[in-house]
Amino acid sequence: MADEATQGQTQGTEVKSPLSSQSQPQGQSGGQQGATQQGQSGSDQSTSGGSQGQTQTQGQTQKPTAPDWLPDATFWDAEKGELKGKDLGSRFTEMATRIAAEDVRKGSLPQAPEAYKIELPADFKAPAGVEFKFDANDPILPQAQAWAHSVGMTQEQFAKGLGLFAAAKVGEQSRIDAARAAEVAKLGPNASSRVDSVVNWMKAMDSSANKADAAALAGMLVTSRHIEAFERLITKFSNQGTATFDNRHRDRQPQGTVSDAEYEKMSPAQKLDYSRQFDQSQFQKAS
Repeated sequence: MADEATQGQTQGTEVKSPLSSQSQPQGQSGGQQGATQQGQSGSDQSTSGGSQGQTQTQGQTQKPTAPDWLPDATFWDAEKGELKGKDLGSRFTEMATRIAAEDVRKGSLPQAPEAYKIELPADFKAPAGVEFKFDANDPILPQAQAWAHSVGMTQEQFAKGLGLFAAAKVGEQSRIDAARAAEVAKLGPNASSRVDSVVNWMKAMDSSANKADAAALAGMLVTSRHIEAFERLITKFSNQGTATFDNRHRDRQPQGTVSDAEYEKMSPAQKLDYSRQFDQSQFQKAS
């Protein structure tokens, strides 16, 4: 009975129902098979889609970047990923022209420090009545030549530098002359004769052949106070304390003397003869 029941169940599962075209077990098997096929199909589609995405990613290549030897990004077209050949060529031509011009300039430079000429530029103009000349023995000149050569100056540039130096010297001398004129004016209308009298006294007191001491002292007479101070010394030395020197009437012309205008017209020899008319004994050193 048990076998029959089992057989009946087995056969029952195989008997088709009058309301369906397939038996129930076959329907379940078909549903499972459909689900399996759909799952496999979806998996295949997913795999296919992934493969297609990978293929598209690999197909999109990156744009080239500027090479390391190109320091200036100005000559790189980031949009096209290439060099700007026209711009780079123009810059190269510009640099080559500049280098060639510098080579020509260096070739025209004086080849040694002493080759730089000590001369003023053509456009240098000194004030009216003033003439400037370089002292060939001035130690600053060789130093200037050496410096100009070390920095690669042209002769024209060096001459312009000398022009600035000369202008400074001329300006300095002009200020000295103006100051001297102001001091001379303080000595009154007989200023020239008063200065000459002091200088002549210095020469008479100097027993050396070249009058070097007198020249050194005369170079110190730069203000009216210097002249007045020496006049007082001369008076004391001449009078040996027996008389005083009254400078208040110094502008009056002493008897037997000439006027300033007449004295200025004399030559150096005439001035010397004129000074010898007066007693020079007090100016001689005691033996």
